[in-house]
Amino acid sequence: MTASALAAENWDHAIQVVSGSAHWLTLRVSSHLLTADRVVRFMTELQSGVPDETRDLLLAAFRELLVNAMEHGAGFDKDKVVEVTAARTSRAIVYHFKDPGAGFDRRDLAQAAASSSREAVIAATMHRAEAGMRPGGFGMLIVNRIADELAYNEAGNEVILIKHVS
Repeated sequence: MTASALAAENWDHAIQVVSGSAHWLTLRVSSHLLTADRVVRFMTELQSGVPDETRDLLLAAFRELLVNAMEHGAGFDKDKVVEVTAARTSRAIVYHFKDPGAGFDRRDLAQAAASSSREAVIAATMHRAEAGMRPGGFGMLIVNRIADELAYNEAGNEVILIKHVS
């Protein structure tokens, strides 16, 4: 990871810390998969006090939402940034993602599996193939199972994930 980070163009400008306290971290990150991997690795260390199983699930949801924001909201344009906030309270972990895109209509997601039923998976897979899209569309099913609460802004370019912890 270190070698690929150092070999990356403009690696030193890929992550900007906007706010960095022990319980509130806000980053502005360039829209690049390498940057996503670096941020996820950092979040692994930041969530070290969370039980392993919960932490692993949260990080999977965090990565899915971050990569979705980078891919769909910023088009993996490394000159565009995604704002990411991670906050920890005594009862919850909260992630907030804001991408520079126009957003999306959650009622128009034929490319995403609406449920884990065989029919929904087949329909989403067929739609993606017909549209020339890469395989996928299941990440948000996973995120919905992991999160206790998930809320989008009206435009669909911001999302908040809440996970209650004890």
